[in-house]
Amino acid sequence: MDVKLINPFLLGAKDVLSTMAYVEMDIGKPYVKRDSLATGDVSGIIGLTGDAIGSLAISFSEACICGIAGSMLGETFANANQEVFDAVGEITNMISGASRTYLEKDSLTVWAGIPSVVFGKEHRVKHILQSPSIVIPFSTKFGSFFVDVCIKSTVKRAAEATVQTAKRPGKFALDGRVTPVAPAVPATEEAMPEMPSLAAPAGMAELTLDGRIELLKKQLEETKAVKESLENLLREKPFMNFQMRQKYKSAIPVYDKKIKRIKLDITAVEMLKNMPAGDDSPVELPRHYQNYPTKKPPQQRN
Repeated sequence: MDVKLINPFLLGAKDVLSTMAYVEMDIGKPYVKRDSLATGDVSGIIGLTGDAIGSLAISFSEACICGIAGSMLGETFANANQEVFDAVGEITNMISGASRTYLEKDSLTVWAGIPSVVFGKEHRVKHILQSPSIVIPFSTKFGSFFVDVCIKSTVKRAAEATVQTAKRPGKFALDGRVTPVAPAVPATEEAMPEMPSLAAPAGMAELTLDGRIELLKKQLEETKAVKESLENLLREKPFMNFQMRQKYKSAIPVYDKKIKRIKLDITAVEMLKNMPAGDDSPVELPRHYQNYPTKKPPQQRN
């Protein structure tokens, strides 16, 4: 396994947790793991494909992830629960995104799948590749976590003309020593745009049917554009504030419902437009659907 492929995941984990959870950490000596036994109590796992293929697992001790999740969310967790598991998924996704950004600097384009979370003592992590993985241990004031990577390049590169023996900034050796680099600048909550909102169409009742249809179609396109911008934002901002990311993710289904509602409104107005013009005089409705007479006819005498 090429060590150059492992280094981005070390840097990605360091950047994400120091930036998003304000966690200081020490990096231990990486080692090779040949079995599938997880090194923590809860793991986030994500598959990778593209110019490099493999999988990434982030394993936390329960105490560590409860402390990190509490630091991110501003809460206190005594034990792992659903909120903590959601945080593990988000952290795994963000570390994957940050690591892939570092890989792109080496001209490697890598895509990631959807992270899954596994919890339990002595659970197992099965990597995509049937080969040993590299584990990088981290220690924090909350406890320990481990970056477990099994990846290989799918791109054939020409041999380098010279062998660089000096360590480049930000690269690590298998003795665990790291030359730090300037961390990526995160997108803070203040730098993020406000949640987009769409006002209800004003003066709808005063418009003609054609005017209503035109206004609704315009609102439909605007709503689709807002939803697409949120989806792009989630993909392009791996260092987004955790609460803001959750807010944006929860807004997408709301805009989906808004789009369906507008489409139904357009259909309803188009039906009204296509109805034939009829008599506008009031219609007298029977008091009962069977139209029984109000009085019984007198009985005839024999």
